[in-house]
Amino acid sequence: MADGSHTEAIEKKKRLRVMVIKEIVQTEQDFISKIEMLCNDFLKNMRERQTFDAVRFSPDIIATLFCNIEAVLELHRQFLQSLNGRIKGDVPRFTTEIGTVFVEFRDRFKPVYSEYGKNHEKAQKMLNELMQDQHYRAFFQGCMLMGGQKDQTEEIHGYLLAPLQRVCKYPLLVRELAKYTPADHHDFGPSTEAAEAMKDVCSVINETKRRMEKLVAIAEWQTTVEGWEGSNITDTCNEMVKQGPLMKISSGNTQERSFFLFDNLLVYCKKNSGIATRRHSKKTEKKNSLAMNESSLYTFKGRIPLSQIEIENIEDGTADYHSSGTKVVHGWKVHNSSKRKWFVCIAKTKDEKSEWMDAILTQRDRRRKLHLLGGSALDFTAAWSLIQDKGMRLHGQMRDNGIIKDRSKHLRTYHKSFVGSEFAQWLVDQNEVGSVEEAVTMGQALLDNGIIHHVNDRHNFKSSNVLYRFRFDDGTFKAKHEMQDLLAKEYEDRELRRDSQNEIL
Repeated sequence: MADGSHTEAIEKKKRLRVMVIKEIVQTEQDFISKIEMLCNDFLKNMRERQTFDAVRFSPDIIATLFCNIEAVLELHRQFLQSLNGRIKGDVPRFTTEIGTVFVEFRDRFKPVYSEYGKNHEKAQKMLNELMQDQHYRAFFQGCMLMGGQKDQTEEIHGYLLAPLQRVCKYPLLVRELAKYTPADHHDFGPSTEAAEAMKDVCSVINETKRRMEKLVAIAEWQTTVEGWEGSNITDTCNEMVKQGPLMKISSGNTQERSFFLFDNLLVYCKKNSGIATRRHSKKTEKKNSLAMNESSLYTFKGRIPLSQIEIENIEDGTADYHSSGTKVVHGWKVHNSSKRKWFVCIAKTKDEKSEWMDAILTQRDRRRKLHLLGGSALDFTAAWSLIQDKGMRLHGQMRDNGIIKDRSKHLRTYHKSFVGSEFAQWLVDQNEVGSVEEAVTMGQALLDNGIIHHVNDRHNFKSSNVLYRFRFDDGTFKAKHEMQDLLAKEYEDRELRRDSQNEIL
């Protein structure tokens, strides 16, 4: 029995090492696609149309915004080519050696990223200034939406940050590689050295070191969450602002949940007890090997973009519909406007309640100011109109191609629905996006903005066997002026609360 267990452990380690190599290569390909989008859809368009309408992109603006991004792209193409060169037969094996590739590229990464990192704060400052002009905002939003990217105005900031995000992930990825590489493996020494080499690369970017440390921290935090849904945390957030346990009341159930407030997102999880639970399918393991390690401390339960969150104070001793008749002390209501659901949070003390409410409101209002840019609710409407147009076009094409149809699941028929994985692959096949990851991004943007939703309003968008529906098809679509009121915190329609009866977030 002991020999059998030892053999099984060795085989498992071999499989995990192969999965990590696949993860490194696949995420590198995805990153390159992202930077190609930045160069082709933004940089190229700005160069070819340096002046159009009321927008002027001078050579100085372009140089400041993009710095040496083309050198970054070319370097990573060569890096990926070297990685693939070590994989014989195009399929990673346990014997595959890639540690030396990271070591060899250390001195090539350093000067390129030193230049890009030093310029980054200047680029962000200029972009913030450009975003004060509605014409520049319209241009950037149009590039993102028509390219199948996220709708938020900050997303161009995120794409310019992507190279730094990628570098900060290398130490984590290579550390995982070394973890599953036996000491007698030819790649053990190089893998260990590679982890230090990538830390060395990160350290040269002095101006963004603090931000990168925060990105590394939240990227590592995500690996402790089992069953993560939606885009990676570093795709939308830069830092964790607050965390802690709160009681959550929804659908008559009172449960303790671990809440995590980021600068752009509120996440809540179930804290795992003892050994991490194992509920991943084989497909999920292949797609996200790093998210199912032995250090899974939490199980994902839900996420709410701060742009879609409303909170409401509850006077102590109040018992109402949303608390399922339970008298609440030190509590407040949370409204997820993208799912049109409510739940109640309860803190242990009055001070803790104040800290949570203040933190959520501060981060949410900061985000809305970035959207509204001076309080102009019209900017929200313009952005949402572009998303609506995109959704309507996709809706027509999907209907014509038979992607949308009546489907049966769990002895129920869901009319005019579509499967998340089919939608994602269809977007790739239609060249709407460059990868399934980008398809998930687009799907989440459509969901966050009220264009599509899960048939039972229980899930964010994910590329799996989950059913979604366009709100155009089930009568739940909201008109433009209603969406504007909702996002601008001016809505008064409280009939949405009745939907919380069936909430499972």
